[in-house]
Amino acid sequence: MKTLRWAMMVGLAASGMVSCMPASSGTQYTDSAAYTDSTTAECKLTPEQDIAAARAVASSAANSALSVAALAYTATYSGVSYKVEITGVGIHGNTAQVGGKVTVKATQRSSGKPVSDTYSGTVNLVREGCGWQASGYTRG
Repeated sequence: MKTLRWAMMVGLAASGMVSCMPASSGTQYTDSAAYTDSTTAECKLTPEQDIAAARAVASSAANSALSVAALAYTATYSGVSYKVEITGVGIHGNTAQVGGKVTVKATQRSSGKPVSDTYSGTVNLVREGCGWQASGYTRG
């Protein structure tokens, strides 16, 4: 399964989602927002709306990157599927970190053996106007 996990990480890197940062220590995020500017007031966002927007952008970015990665490894694995679970959002002004887990399942073509694993990571976001844009991914 380590090969599949590595394959998915390589796919994330190829799609621009993985930064060249070392793995994080598994930081857990709880939904929180701390602001140092007037962006949310200008955009008429409540902290809850901002957190929901960050969750949606991170989930979409992760699903997009994982879709590309899954296609890249169809020669080695069949039936590759994945599930993204957002576990928390931390907003600090114009940056956000969205913690989550990815569960990957597949079948090894050479042996027919089903494999699965779950690993954690953080999607890093930067504020773009009144919304968010994914800027990288840190494993761990």
